[in-house]
Amino acid sequence: MKKVFEVFISVFLLVSGTLAFNSSKTSASTKYPGKKIYAKAGDILITSKKTTSFYTGHAAIVTDNLHVVEIAGPKKHPAIWSLSTWLKNYKLKNVVRLDSTSAAKKAGK
Repeated sequence: MKKVFEVFISVFLLVSGTLAFNSSKTSASTKYPGKKIYAKAGDILITSKKTTSFYTGHAAIVTDNLHVVEIAGPKKHPAIWSLSTWLKNYKLKNVVRLDSTSAAKKAGK
């Protein structure tokens, strides 16, 4: 399972590194429901909602303009959602935030 998570994160870093968005929205404007933290580029969002019959959970990464990039499963293409839309479709279980702010910003670019 750890290997699957590492591969998933690697794919997100690769995919999100190629995406570029422009937005004036700041992280201070979006607080995660049920959490005491605000959204930030590089956050990894974890949910228990199934996207395929193969996996029991799902993860996505927040970009630098507070969009979310996800891959719904094997042979699926990356999808880009606004953070608010993603949060409406998935019940957020946990937010994983990197200790390194610079690494998180790079992951969310």
